[in-house]
Amino acid sequence: MAEAQVRQAITSDFKTLAEEITKQKNDVEQTTALSFDADNVLPVGGKAKVTYILGYQTQKLIQVNLTWSLGSGLLVEKLPSHTGQLQKQLDFTQLQFIN
Repeated sequence: MAEAQVRQAITSDFKTLAEEITKQKNDVEQTTALSFDADNVLPVGGKAKVTYILGYQTQKLIQVNLTWSLGSGLLVEKLPSHTGQLQKQLDFTQLQFIN
């Protein structure tokens, strides 16, 4: 997925406004990160920071990071069940990271 496709997926899947997506360059790795805050990654998980990483040479999606902070409402003791929910909700086999 190229940057425009990733942005379209973010706004569609997470109901995020285009203005809420921040773009950052990693000068060391020469990758691009598209980040935003999402309340609806998990039904009871609290707010998460979602970051899509685009590769240096391909400029296509190579990685997705999900990060919850301590104050986000994610209960550590429920982490195993949250992991299972994420695996069911996110079918990464359907994504084409690199063409």
